[in-house]
Parts: sequence; C-alpha cells; structure tokens
Amino acid sequence: MQIAGLTKSHLFITILMKHLDKTMDVGTRAYTKNLKGPKGKIRTVQTSSKEVSSWFYLGKVGEIGYSIALPIVAGAFIGVYLDRQWSTYPKATLACILLGLAVSVASFIRLVIELIKTP
Repeated sequence: MQIAGLTKSHLFITILMKHLDKTMDVGTRAYTKNLKGPKGKIRTVQTSSKEVSSWFYLGKVGEIGYSIALPIVAGAFIGVYLDRQWSTYPKATLACILLGLAVSVASFIRLVIELIKTP
C-alpha cells in the first residue's frame, strides 16, 4: 500500500525519525567554543552537549540488518561451495545456514543489549 508516493515502511521510518529527534536524549557530542579570558585573550574550551540524532538510530537499524543478513548469506555460499567439493548436497548448505542463523541471533541480541544500555 502506498500513501502519497510513500510505502508504509518509508512512512514509518520518517515518523520514527521525527519522534526520536524530539523525545530522546542520547549520546554526547564534543565541540569547541572560543571564550574571552582575562585581559581580552581568546581561549578555546572544549565542551560537550547531549544531542540526539535520528542518524544514530538509523545507523543502528542498518547495523542490525547487516548483522542478521550477512552471516546467513555467507553460510549459504560456504555451504554450497562445500557441497560441491564433497558431493554432499544439501547437508553442508543446511548446516552452514543454521550456523549463520545462530551467529545472527547472537549478534542481534548483543546489538539490542548494547542499544538498551546506551544512555
């Protein structure tokens, strides 16, 4: 279903990014500020501010996607290669896909825990 040229997923991501920019307070960004000191000398001071960016969350979504997809796809390719070498079709392919799935689940859990612990 498309709404005004946007699919449901595009609309959801747009709304989510706008909401996160308004409500969340995650991450710090350091910046420099020039201050006038005594006798008019200019000194540079490094300060930090808490700032949220929707790009942080968009990057995490991409990281989660790749951490799920890549091990499974790599397992499939390695399994097909091993099956051709050993003439054991489809045993090695299925075993490597299942191994890739286990790696994906472990990686997903690690990334979600990391995201939850982010202040």
